[in-house]
Amino acid sequence: MIQVLTADETEKLLTFLEMDEAMNLPIIGDLQRHGFSKDFQNFWVQVDEAGQWLVVIRRFFEHYTVFAPKRNLMTQQEMDDAEDETEELGWFLRLSAPVTVSGPAFIVEALRPFLDGLKPTLVQQMSLAGDHALQPAYVPSVADEPCPFKITRVTDARDADVPMIGCLIFATEAFRIHYHSAGEITEGIRVRLQKGGIRHLVLKVNDELVCHAATSAETDRYALLTGIVTAVGQQRKGYAACLVSSLCRSLLKEGKIPCLFCKSTAAARMYEKLGFMVCGEYVTLHRNPALIAQF
Repeated sequence: MIQVLTADETEKLLTFLEMDEAMNLPIIGDLQRHGFSKDFQNFWVQVDEAGQWLVVIRRFFEHYTVFAPKRNLMTQQEMDDAEDETEELGWFLRLSAPVTVSGPAFIVEALRPFLDGLKPTLVQQMSLAGDHALQPAYVPSVADEPCPFKITRVTDARDADVPMIGCLIFATEAFRIHYHSAGEITEGIRVRLQKGGIRHLVLKVNDELVCHAATSAETDRYALLTGIVTAVGQQRKGYAACLVSSLCRSLLKEGKIPCLFCKSTAAARMYEKLGFMVCGEYVTLHRNPALIAQF
C-alpha cells in the first residue's frame, strides 16, 4: 500500500533515507530546505501488510525519485511479494505521468516495464573515501605551452560573483535547458547562499571567472558536489580538477566525505584521478535525453 507522508513523519523519513545517506543527499537536502509545505514537493511511502516501510517516493515538480534499501537473500515468498509491490509502485508512477524517474539502479530497472516511452541513463555515484585518497591539486596548463595566465586563488563566491556564476552556468547547454534565464540561476544561488549550509567556489583567470563548483546538500557526514562547470573555451586546462580538489580538501578537513553523481566518461576519469571511487549505480528514466543535465 502507498501512503502519503506528512511533516509529522519527517524524522522517520530521514532515518529511512540515511540507510544510504550519500545516495539520498539530493532528497535530504530538498527535504531540509523545503519540508512538506511546498506544492512542488510531496513524499509517499510504500508499506507492507505489517506496516514496514519498503520504498519512499518523492515528487519534485514532475520529477520522481524512489529509494529502497537493497534486499539480500530473499525467500521465495518475499520475492513473490516484491513482484506485487513493484507492480503497485509501477502503476502508481505510470499514472503520475512523470517527466523523469530516478533512483538506485536495481529498483528503477524493475520499474521500466511500467513506464513505456521513458529511456534510461546510467549515472555513477562516486565518493572520496578519505583524505589519503585525495591526490594533489592539478596545476592548470595550456597544452604543452607555459601557462600565460595569472591565476588568482580559489575563493568562496562573493555576492559580486553570483551574476557571473549565473551566466557561466546558463552558457553551458547541459545546464541551460533547465532554466529560463541566467537571472533565474543567479537568484537561486543568492537565496541558497543566504540560507547557508552549502558553498560555492570559483576560480578566476585574469579576473575572469572560468570555473565554478558547489555543494547542493551537506550533512554532518557527507557533501554532494554539483554545478561543476568550466567556461566555454577554457576546458581541458585542469581548472575543474583544481577547483574540485580545493573544495574536497575543505570538506575533508570538516570530516565530510565528498560525493557526486557522474554520467560523463571524461569527467569520471578526472574524478578518479583525484581519488573518487564508484560506490553505486543510479538510473534516470526520462522522456527526452536533453532533459538530463550532465553531472
